[in-house]
Amino acid sequence: MGNLITSYNWMTGSGTWHNRAYYVSATKYSGFSATAIDNFSYQIGFEQSGYGGWGSICHDGYLWSNVGPLHQATPYARRHVGFSSSTNYNVSSAAYVKLSDNPSLSNRRFHRYGNTVVPYIGTTAQTSFVVAFQGSQYSQFAFDGTNFYSVWDSTVYKYSGQTATVDDMFTHSAGTVTDVTHDGVNLFTSSNNTVYRHSGFSPDIVQQRNLGGTNRLIAWDGTALPPPPVPDFTGTPTVDYAPFSVDFTNTSTGATSYTWTFSGGTPGTSTDFEPTIAYDTPGTYNVSLQAFGPGGDVTETKLGYIEVKPPPEHAVTLKYKVSPGVYNTATTAIGDVGSVIGTGIKTAYWDDPAQDLPSTETLAHQLQIEAVPAVGNDVAFTVTINSVEQLAIGDGTGTVGDVKVEYEITI
Repeated sequence: MGNLITSYNWMTGSGTWHNRAYYVSATKYSGFSATAIDNFSYQIGFEQSGYGGWGSICHDGYLWSNVGPLHQATPYARRHVGFSSSTNYNVSSAAYVKLSDNPSLSNRRFHRYGNTVVPYIGTTAQTSFVVAFQGSQYSQFAFDGTNFYSVWDSTVYKYSGQTATVDDMFTHSAGTVTDVTHDGVNLFTSSNNTVYRHSGFSPDIVQQRNLGGTNRLIAWDGTALPPPPVPDFTGTPTVDYAPFSVDFTNTSTGATSYTWTFSGGTPGTSTDFEPTIAYDTPGTYNVSLQAFGPGGDVTETKLGYIEVKPPPEHAVTLKYKVSPGVYNTATTAIGDVGSVIGTGIKTAYWDDPAQDLPSTETLAHQLQIEAVPAVGNDVAFTVTINSVEQLAIGDGTGTVGDVKVEYEITI
């Protein structure tokens, strides 16, 4: 995978418009990352009479640069050794020199002056040709092995082959575009300090990177960047009553690592491939998955993906039976525990010591739990008796003769 290289030019020297040296700050980024891995500054030439220009950079196995004003004392392109300020040698060229490249084309680049394009193989100029580039003669351009591209103001132009006509164009969403490059697969544009990766030849942005500082010129130093990852996921369940947990299934492609963000969830972030997240507080929550891969990183956010409903409220009544299937008609309700919030295991006591349980009946027959939804709550639920226990004297809980009932509510 290649590295993204950006540069920014500035001038220094004596005089208002004369004898100003151009310098470049070059920065190299790993892939399409926002983290710089190397940088250097170097002098690239002198202007003679005050006509400025951004120059250009490209990479064909070497890093090339030039200053590009209209009049220069020594107009040249400079070939650098590795990614450093050391200069191998200079290649003289006419004014308005522009550089562009496709990293998949070995040792090939282009110099442009006006609409005349001179291809080079190594340091040897080939037969020139004309492309009717739109806009200024200083506008940047690129080549993908078949088509040329140029930028002017907020428009990106495509030219079929080595032709003099515009094949297609689009308006850039970021406004003014300062440079364009192509890695053989992807089209990239830059505007101020942001580099954009486009979906084909289209204003649709696949990825963008704020690289920090004013990075105006861009180039690639290696093979084409792989396609960006496609993050996606599902969760089960996505709607339930608090508290509950969601098992997330990762269906992303083209990624090697992940960062999840869960608003309202515990934990709030995760780097697991498929995490399980707990939700305790009622509300509607977003889930984001950022997928990292050789082609960069892309974030998928699903708004309002998780709905946590308030815990259901139940009215629970304990009923006493004197024999299997027969309720005590004299005192049916032996313990009304009222509203019970949520689900899970609950405990209740029959606290009427005057009505001791008949010794001739088993506890399983003597007690039954009946559950009734609270008013206005239409949630269906079931109640299961886990245990029934008559408390003994001196056990320290309840009242002598009370019955302790453990039951479980499920939805």
